[in-house]
Amino acid sequence: MRGGRYTASMTRAHAVIAAMFLLVVGVPFVLHTAGDHRRPKGVRTLVVVTPHVLQIQEEFGRAFSAWHERTYGEAVWVDFRLPGGTTEILKLLKAQYSAAAQRNFEALRRSEPARVRAGAFGAEELILPGDIAFDVMFGGGSYDHTLLCDVRETPFWYRPFAGERSQRVTISLPDAARFDWGMLERSEPLLLDLVIDGAPRRLRVPAAAVRGGWGVLSPLREEGAMQVEAEVELSVCEAMAQYTMAMPMEIREEDLAAWFARDDGTKAEKIGSGVLYRRAAGDSRAGYARVYWVGTALSGFGIVYNRDVLERLGVEPPKSFADMCDPRLAGWVALADPRMSGSVETAFESILNNEGWEQGWRILRGMSANARYVTDMSTKPPVDVAHGEAAMGVCIDFYGRAQSQAVMRPGETPETSRVGYIDPPGKVFIDPDPITLLRGGTDPELAQRFVAFVMSDEGQALWQFAATGTARGAENAVIPGVTDREGRPVRMGPRTHELRRMPVRHAFIVEHWPLLTDKVDPYAIASTQGSRGWRSGIRPMMGAFGIDNARELRRAWRAMHRAIEEGVEPEVVAEMERLLYALPEGARVRALWNALFADEETTPEGAFLDFSPEHYGTIRETWRNPRVASRLQIVYTAYFRENYARVVELAQGAGVSAR
Repeated sequence: MRGGRYTASMTRAHAVIAAMFLLVVGVPFVLHTAGDHRRPKGVRTLVVVTPHVLQIQEEFGRAFSAWHERTYGEAVWVDFRLPGGTTEILKLLKAQYSAAAQRNFEALRRSEPARVRAGAFGAEELILPGDIAFDVMFGGGSYDHTLLCDVRETPFWYRPFAGERSQRVTISLPDAARFDWGMLERSEPLLLDLVIDGAPRRLRVPAAAVRGGWGVLSPLREEGAMQVEAEVELSVCEAMAQYTMAMPMEIREEDLAAWFARDDGTKAEKIGSGVLYRRAAGDSRAGYARVYWVGTALSGFGIVYNRDVLERLGVEPPKSFADMCDPRLAGWVALADPRMSGSVETAFESILNNEGWEQGWRILRGMSANARYVTDMSTKPPVDVAHGEAAMGVCIDFYGRAQSQAVMRPGETPETSRVGYIDPPGKVFIDPDPITLLRGGTDPELAQRFVAFVMSDEGQALWQFAATGTARGAENAVIPGVTDREGRPVRMGPRTHELRRMPVRHAFIVEHWPLLTDKVDPYAIASTQGSRGWRSGIRPMMGAFGIDNARELRRAWRAMHRAIEEGVEPEVVAEMERLLYALPEGARVRALWNALFADEETTPEGAFLDFSPEHYGTIRETWRNPRVASRLQIVYTAYFRENYARVVELAQGAGVSAR
């Protein structure tokens, strides 16, 4: 009987596993067909992957369809897909591109092996029209869209000499002066320049492929030789083919100049320290520019707060991000996970850029210590702040303003509503919200028309004008030469939803200033502080010190501030503060690594440095190895956990409760 129950249980378990497998396998198909039930049959369709909310999708889908039929005499349908935030979208895109590249490469190897051997193929052969389920990516930050243009995001390694015998070849180093000779002792694959059949090739060569091992390279190191000869098993060596997920679009130079011009006619290619569009390398037709992405709207990052909750806590409304570290806010700050949201990661990066290394990390630590939760949805904090579930939260400007408007009572203003939003003066990072054509989409022509529409006056008005069905919207600017069935002029702006976004075109902002819902000139408030190059540290550090150690951090935070309140000796408090805010020290990272991973053959020496701005670049390079990065994440988490435990011990030793 027991065996029967066991068999039945296993059968159910297998059924669950099978169902989960089918769900995972079917995700791309679900995404590919989502929304098709509403699409008219036979209508030309643009498929857009986006993190934008449904209100934006609805307004832009309707307006573009009307604009396209009016301009080109053809009905079109916009099929929006929302698989998640920008992080999830990028993961999905990389999976689709990887699968397409592998499939097309295998077909090319079968049909034209000589081209594969010579490496005489590129992006056009790896990604074919129709391979990708989407035509454009609309929305997200400039950082995310720049990844779409980066060949390092889509490396495709293949074996051009598979099945061939070993050969005697000439070997040199791509850059002998900067070569990490320590890799010879670790027997890692090396990227080398080989001369094969008289032609140079750059290949990733495993140590086992070289007869005599890496010792054959000794002359390059000891004698300063330029080249050496060796017998190499070429069949296991790999070459890399490159392509970008973004497909360059051709835009008339005069259109680009008109889109990104200030009201005085001068160029506005930047806002603060950021660019508004990204050019692509290569030649284009006369009078045209090759562009990877263009910004369509602008996003600021600030603080949404609940005035009623702050009054109960005895805390003043915030003026800076540092105000979110007030210990009276413990358990009242709403944060989103930067590992799940590119926009939130950008907000935290702006704190590091504007405040500097020391103060920036202190603020991020204090915010994490006060956090009520860390959610995977960037839209959750402003909603919870509006409902009184949190006192403050970091959010994108339009989310904060939208919540302020949603709870506004008759007669109230944004300054008196219970929900407020602030762009911290002098610290506002303004980021373009781009659009990018995707390589392998089905209709690049329609995709580029969508870009033209979004950048037109009609498209820009959707971001900031009042809804046309409201009293204020009745005063919106009209679409030149367009009337409805009754002969009345058709006005620009959203039909139903006021989107509360900042348009990207400065001349448009100035020209239509009286019609804007939010009287904000993003070009006037943008911080000019450029990126310090520390963004890649946010996910591993905040994950280790603030998310995976959330409970331990909050307990240590309470212990330290109670010690301060109870007048514990300054020396003890100073040590608690040092431990709580400390960043990984190289010697302890090494000790923890050795204790946790004694069997690890690879020793990433660069990781065993103090986590500081001076060493950051070297440490960051070690994260490029996924195995090393995952193990270092465990080490960092253990480091912070030990520090927090020591803070609590010091408090208890001084007679202070940490509960």
